[in-house]
This record gives sequence, structure tokens and C-alpha cells, in this order.
Amino acid sequence: MNKKGFGQADWAISLALFLLYITWFFFFIQPIGETNQNNQLLLDVIERNFFIDNSDSITQTPLFIKSDYSATKEPLKISLQDNFSKTLTLKNTYCAIDDNQLLLIPDLVVGTNMQLIVEDTTTCFENTAVLDLVSSNTSTTLNDLKIEYVNGLLNRVRYDDQTRLVQYEVYINNNELSTQSGLTQSYNNSFMHSRHSMQNSENKHQTLVYATKKRLYNNISTGISDKTIKVTFNTYNYSTYWANPSQSAALNYDFDNCQNFNWDYLNLYDGSTAISLILSEQANIELCTENNDLTISITTNLTRSLELLIVLHSGNHLQTVSLKDKPTQEYGASQTLSGLSTTQLTIFNNSDYTSVKNSWTYPQQKHFAITVDNSQGEQIIKYTPTTPQAQDVSVRQANCNLIAANGTIESCTTIIKIW
Repeated sequence: MNKKGFGQADWAISLALFLLYITWFFFFIQPIGETNQNNQLLLDVIERNFFIDNSDSITQTPLFIKSDYSATKEPLKISLQDNFSKTLTLKNTYCAIDDNQLLLIPDLVVGTNMQLIVEDTTTCFENTAVLDLVSSNTSTTLNDLKIEYVNGLLNRVRYDDQTRLVQYEVYINNNELSTQSGLTQSYNNSFMHSRHSMQNSENKHQTLVYATKKRLYNNISTGISDKTIKVTFNTYNYSTYWANPSQSAALNYDFDNCQNFNWDYLNLYDGSTAISLILSEQANIELCTENNDLTISITTNLTRSLELLIVLHSGNHLQTVSLKDKPTQEYGASQTLSGLSTTQLTIFNNSDYTSVKNSWTYPQQKHFAITVDNSQGEQIIKYTPTTPQAQDVSVRQANCNLIAANGTIESCTTIIKIW
């Protein structure tokens, strides 16, 4: 028998089977390779359009607050930077914008405190808790503190069921402000403050009250420098006064008497409650007792404006003397950040599937789904108009930043599926 012939036949058959296998291999593998390549291109289309349509950018500006004392929800008033929009959010406190001023009530520690101001997001973030401040154009009430105004000017203050201040009058170059010509009044409020103003083209008096402290922030300003400003009012018949260690004494109502000194602080005390007056600069302070009444007069030559803080409180001067050293503020450099917007994502999550496909030039016969999870693994959106039915699914995961409506930023994960 010719075995050599059989060996050649076996070799030919083996070669034919090998070539047939190679042909089948490339026949089946080519569509799979093309499919994977096409899927990657479709994932590129979904990812690119999704991030373009649902991203936003915000500008953050640090605000550095230096304080010599610790306080909770401390009222502050800061001039807005010229380049700020009027739409701001503070990340760690509540705020309001009024009369081109940024009002905020942060917690302070001794040293440098930082607040991040976020522009172009929502209006100042408001406390969801119910605060006790109630105001109208004629009054402001905060628990047992009630303040009354006449034509926008402070008139009467009641605290702890007693009238503590009355007949509040302001004189500019010996002319009473409330009798000047061209006067207008204005009133504004938010959940955390009230503002009452009386003004004309030259002079202005403003009173701010915040919902977290029983204080009246008064500001007297004038368009012309070197004016003599005088503020007078009657107070409750407190028993003692304290301005500094060398200016303190009991008040005697048995006979008429006046005392004068130059200083920027005065505390009147009755043994349990007190009223403190804190000035932005030293001024002549006069205390006069007459017919069981106590009249306070404050006189100064105004260069720009005079701030008069009136604090109603329990305890003596030790409760408020530290407020003389006001916190200082300074803006830092702004930074612009980008990320997925939760507001845009909410809109996208309710969008029409066919319209999205058309907008993104995505094949109608192909499908996709998108989910976004925040840094805690909580699902922000789940856009799944349809689900795969036993088909091969290609998946891509992408890291992202998530910008909330109040301007806070956190990391997120986007998962895209196509089939």
C-alpha cells in the first residue's frame, strides 16, 4: 500500500480545513469589530452632547472675615463688588441683598473666617426655618423687641415690656432731618432683615434690623462733608451708665444734671436689662436727667457717615463692649468652575426621547440610557426611556462635577448605556 500518497492527501485535507477556519474566523469577527467601533462612536456622540446641553459654570469669590470675638449668626453688612451680579449664594450662611449691600448672618470664630460667594445661581439662600422677625413699613417686631417708625425714621423702641427709647430725632447743621424738604421714605425686608429709610437728595438715615439679634443698625450719611450731626432721644430711666473704666457712675434723677464726655461706647443698665450705644467714631455724648427722664445727645462732625448701633440686652456692659471691634472683611480672587447643572438635569430628565435623538443626530433605530449619581451614590437622574431586551449593551462611565441650584459643587458619576 502507498502510505506516502495517503500522507500527502492528509496534508491537503488539513490545509483545506485550516483555510476554511481562517475564512470563517474573519467572516464572523469583522462584524463584531465594526459593531464595537460603531458603539464607541455612538458613546462619543451621547457623552459630548449630554455634557454640552446640561453643563453650566459658576464664579466663586472667597470673602475673608476677621473677627476678634466668637458669635453665632452675627449680622454683617458688606458693599457688593462692582463686578458682582445681583444673584448670589453664600455656601455656609444665609444672606440677602438690599440697597446694593450684601447682608449676611454667619457664625464667627476668633480669627479669619471664610465665606464662598457664588454668582449667577439662585438668589441668596434663605433659611427654611421659621424666623421670628415680622415687619411692615411702620414697625419691626422680634420677640419682645418692637420698633416703631414714622415716615421711615426710627421713633420708639420697646423691649421686655418697657419703652426703652422714644422721641428719636436727627439734626444736620441744627436742622431737623424730619422737617427738611424733598424727603422720601423706603422700606424693604426679607426673611432675615428689615430696612427703613428716610432721605432726600443730600441726607439719609437708615435703620437695619436682623432676625438673629436684638439690635438696631443705624446709619446717617450726607452728600456734603463737614456737617454737624446730632442725634437725640429719651430713654428708660436706667440706674447706671458705663462708657469706660473712668467714665461710669450711678444716674441721679433727684435733680437736673448733665454729663459730657467724648467716647464711642455707652451702656445704660438697670440691674437686669440694658441698652448699649456703639458708635463708628468718637463723639460727644451728653447724658441729662430731668423730671425722671434721661435724654441722650450724640454730636459729631460728620466726614462721611455715622453708624450708631443700638443693642437691647440683658446683663451689663460686658455683654456688648466687644462689639466695638467690628469684624473686617476682604474679598479674595474669583474662580470660575464648570460642571453638570442640577437644574438642567431635571429639565433633561423630562425631555422627549425622540426630540433628544434628533437634536443629537442619533440613529433612531439605536437606543441609549443615562444615569447620574452624586458623591454619596444617590441618583440625581435616571433617563431610561427604554430598556435593552437581550441585546449587547455598551457602557461608558465618566467622572463629573455637579453644580446644585444653590451653587454647591460636588463630584458625580455619569453612566451611559447604548444598544
